[in-house]
Amino acid sequence: MPPTDVNSAINQIVAVLRTVSGIENVPLNPPSVMSYTTFGLVYPSTGTFDANPTGTKKGLHNIAIDILSRDMDKANVINKIKPFIDSVSLALLRQISYDVSGNPGQRFGDTISTFEDVTYSFIPEADYGGVPVTGYHFSMNNTKLLTSL
Repeated sequence: MPPTDVNSAINQIVAVLRTVSGIENVPLNPPSVMSYTTFGLVYPSTGTFDANPTGTKKGLHNIAIDILSRDMDKANVINKIKPFIDSVSLALLRQISYDVSGNPGQRFGDTISTFEDVTYSFIPEADYGGVPVTGYHFSMNNTKLLTSL
């Protein structure tokens, strides 16, 4: 696996999330105001770095993924975003797993060695660019990135 940095990994996560049905946009660099009804944001949340004796730096990062909807009808938005619990986690897990035919995942374009798990929590109401949003906050926990020193 080639050395990578957090930005490269995030770009690959964004590319994977763009394939999830129902998410209208996942920008690499989010604008201050979003014109899409359902969109995603990807950003590093927390992490650690360790120096390895083999001349590499190991980073373990918790990568945050927010899937948000600007739909004002709460009942409608909750119904619309519930499928993301499965579809987003499946898209991420397929990258580091084998499919039913035994083919390996792409490991996010070989930028990520692995990650521990995907957690999620409901966002009942937040604000994005002055607009109320509802959605899910996902976290790819202990996402392992190796970088040459």
